[in-house]
Amino acid sequence: MNRSLLAGVGLIAMATSASAADLAARPYTKAPPMVAAAVYDWTGFYVGLNAGYGWGRSNLDTAVVGGFGSPNQALVSALDTLKLSPSGFTGGGQAGYNWQSGNWVFGVEADFEYFGLRASQTTPSVFVGGGNFAVFNQVKTDWLFTARPRVGYAFDRSLLYVTGGVAVTDIKYTSNLIDPVFGTSNAASTTQTNAGWTVGAGWEYAFLNNWSAKLEYLYADFGSVSMTSIGGNGAVFNQKASLTTSIARAGINYKFGGPVVARY
Repeated sequence: MNRSLLAGVGLIAMATSASAADLAARPYTKAPPMVAAAVYDWTGFYVGLNAGYGWGRSNLDTAVVGGFGSPNQALVSALDTLKLSPSGFTGGGQAGYNWQSGNWVFGVEADFEYFGLRASQTTPSVFVGGGNFAVFNQVKTDWLFTARPRVGYAFDRSLLYVTGGVAVTDIKYTSNLIDPVFGTSNAASTTQTNAGWTVGAGWEYAFLNNWSAKLEYLYADFGSVSMTSIGGNGAVFNQKASLTTSIARAGINYKFGGPVVARY
């Protein structure tokens, strides 16, 4: 019996040793190293191109003094007080600098471009007492300059921003009274460089490390221009024309400087 007991104890000890050996033989696996996430950095100088469409509103106010009898003076003033809606292609280049702190991006941008807004209108009428005449008005611009700070919030490669600053354009206005019957015609025109203000917003996306594309909207108010002319009958035409515009454009930028940065 003692021999049987000893044999049983021996078998248990051997099984326990084998199990311990199996556990010790299992390989040790090291945890993989932490990989840094690459985050886009908007900091740096950039240059780019843009193209889009502009549209606006020009309000012309006219006050005619003398030259006509009261009914015709009021008639001409009323017909020469109107609204034009200029529109056209716009495109050019921009340059700027961004500085990023956390998710906030602060920058400044300036652009200069062709600004081909045009509108004209001819309004025929008849003088009180007879005689045909017409009034012709035209407004146009050729170029646009803006200088604007920008403030945005970055979601890695995506940037939403607001912007605002100074806007400058040339305003060319023509206003003519065409009177082939009585010779009261006048010809008024002016070209002025007006500085105003602009505000807007946009979205920019960095599709490569140094390349980004953007969509942008700007609203601009350029104030007004004034002109005075004298008709063939001695009537004085005092006129004032305002101009406000909207601009929707797309652009592409190239950023100078380093690549994305690592964030742990």
